[in-house]
Order: sequence, then structure tokens, then C-alpha cells
Amino acid sequence: MKTLNEETLHTLTKLRKVLNTFRMIDTDMTIGECISLIEIANGMTQDGGGHTVTNLSTICDFPLSSTSRYTIKLAGKSKNGDTDNALISNNRSPTSDRTKELRLTPRGTLLIQNLATLMG
Repeated sequence: MKTLNEETLHTLTKLRKVLNTFRMIDTDMTIGECISLIEIANGMTQDGGGHTVTNLSTICDFPLSSTSRYTIKLAGKSKNGDTDNALISNNRSPTSDRTKELRLTPRGTLLIQNLATLMG
């Protein structure tokens, strides 16, 4: 059996640490929710803007219904959700009352920063 080289093992160890970090936040967090959270962080702008659910769905290539479900859970608004521990917010855009934008909460920002450190 062929063994993995040192660089590959190091990369896989980083990935395991990232997955464990997500698992510590929520043992039921799905890969779709993890990807959505990362893309929400990636889509935040300096002026406080962010992705809409529709835009996030397109970027992630997820069905809109799934993306909506993921963002509801990340915002702590699911059936037994705890909004005090929300990772994202879904608020009206400062530039358009008809648009809601997804942004990280302080807790979500801290999680993303921790993940970036692990990957560093």
C-alpha cells in the first residue's frame, strides 16, 4: 500500500482540524452549511453589504430551498434555534429596503478567523 507524502498528510490534518471546529460549533452542521458560512464571509463588503440568499444559492450551486434552510439554521432561527449563538444575520440592506443581506455576526466572524488561523 502506498503511503501519503508529508505535505498531503499535513494538509489533511489541517482539514480535520477545520471539520472538528465546525463540529464543536454544532454537531449537526452539514457540509452545505459550512460552505454557505464560508461564502457568506467571502461575500461581505467593507460597507457592510453581503450576499442575498439567491446570490449565495447561485455561487454555491445549491438549490434555493436548501440555501434558505442553511441560512435559517446559521441565523439560529430553526425550530429549536438559539439566536444568541447565531453565526449570521439576515437583515435589510442599507441601500434597499426590498433586499436582505447575509452577514456574519461577531460569533461568526470569530469562527471564520479561527478557521483561517488553522489553515494558515
